[in-house]
Order: sequence, then structure tokens, then C-alpha cells
Amino acid sequence: MEIMGIGLDFSTGKPLIGTIDEQAFSEKILGSFPHETLPGLSRAGTSAFMFRKEVEREHYMDLGDPRKAGWTYLVNGNDPQRDEITQAIVDSVPQVPVTVKMRAGWDLQSIIVEKAGVLLENAGVKAITLHPRTAKQTYKGNANWQLIKLLKETVSIPIIGNGDIKTADDVLRMFNETGCDAVMVGRVALGNPWFFKRARALLQGKIVAEPSVEDRVKLCKRHFDLILQSRGISRGLYLMRKHFGWYIKGFPGASGYRTQLVEAKSIEIAEEVLNEIIK
Repeated sequence: MEIMGIGLDFSTGKPLIGTIDEQAFSEKILGSFPHETLPGLSRAGTSAFMFRKEVEREHYMDLGDPRKAGWTYLVNGNDPQRDEITQAIVDSVPQVPVTVKMRAGWDLQSIIVEKAGVLLENAGVKAITLHPRTAKQTYKGNANWQLIKLLKETVSIPIIGNGDIKTADDVLRMFNETGCDAVMVGRVALGNPWFFKRARALLQGKIVAEPSVEDRVKLCKRHFDLILQSRGISRGLYLMRKHFGWYIKGFPGASGYRTQLVEAKSIEIAEEVLNEIIK
């Protein structure tokens, strides 16, 4: 990760390489909809205990996934268990900082940025990442960066901006427009890990060249090797299909190569196609 210029990375699934105690641990305590959330909150104590016992180094609390953002609905209410879940997790791992990723609210009529920021800071959360869309928006419409600015002005803990980062220039613009302390990047980095290096260079007033086709293929092959080591031949080949689609693009003939890679029935066939691209 460091070679690509990434400052910090988060994973909510199994890493490519790592022992079980290095993997992120999660416990479902929130539902996808408001009516599913209250029953789940009754498990806050148990979840915090599991959180502490299973992975004491885990410190990232994702409340920003629109599929499980019921917590954002509760912030506008007065249910005491709303605070209990966050406080229980913070208290369960006093030796590590707990950070939170959240959405702007349940819908456009219930923006909770200021109130949630204060609640989380008071609970002992050390930093907040805000994706300034609502849970109901999922990834539609535009991310309202002014809500990141509002959150930054509301609390004293570090704020990490997220949402609609499509180019390295967007990273610089988010810093300038919101005053946030860091920027979290997601989908734009799929098949494009060079993005971080270019963004970091831009912040330093420098320019980094776009990766060549050979660069893309070589890193794709390295990624392929790692995923095969981690997941095995059958599962690894299946999981790599979407990554082939992200890496192999932007040059003449890329579409045909992508089709061959996605349809490859064996590692050998996939490797032959990759080698053909750069021979």
C-alpha cells in the first residue's frame, strides 16, 4: 500500500494476506431500515464484548454503508440505546482510538451531521469520516461537500471527507472547500491504485505520469498472484474477474482482452491473455 502513496487503508472484509487476528471483525447490530434497527441495538453490550475479545486492534466503526445505516435514523430520536452502542464500543477498547464513518442522515429531511458529530465526539470517538449523501440516496445524486465543512466547524476532532472523488484534482478541491483533515477515497481506486500517488504529488505541486499499459498489466498480474494465494485457484479466479475489468481498460483492444479474461476457464488461460497484451 505504501508504495502507491496510500496514507491509511481500511478493510471490512478478509485481507488478501493476513492471519485471522489481522482481519477486520464486524458484528451486525444495525438493520438496513429503521424498523430493523431497534431490535439490533439490544445486542450492543454483546457486540462490544465480541468486538473487544475477537480483535482488539479493530478501531473502525462503519455506519456509512447505506445498506446498514439505521443508526442515522436514530440520531433524530431520543432512544438511549442510540448512544449505548457507540459508547459500549469505545469503552470496550480503551487502548485504541475508535473512528466512525457515517452518512449525512436517513433522508434529506433528517440531516443529522451536527447532532451526530457532537454525540460521537462526546462518546470518545477520535475522528469521523462523512460521506455527505443520505442513506436513502445510496450513491445517487451529488455528495454535498458543504456538510463536510459544517461537520468540521461543529466538532474539534479530525474530519475525513468522502464522496464524489473522481480525479486527483477533486482531492485538492475537497481540502480547499471543506477544510477537512483528510480525504477518504473509494471506488475511483478500483484498478487504479496509482491514483493515490498522483493525488499526493498534486498536493505537493508535482505531476506524476499516467501508468502505461505495461504498468497496468504487471500490477494486475501481481494482484492476481496475491488473490490466488489468499483464496485458492477456483475462488481466486472467480473473484479476479471484476478486477480484470478495472485494470484492463483505456487502451486499444482492451475490450476484447477483458472479455477473454472474464471468460477464462483456468489460471493458465488468464495468464496467457495478460502476457499477450504486453508481449
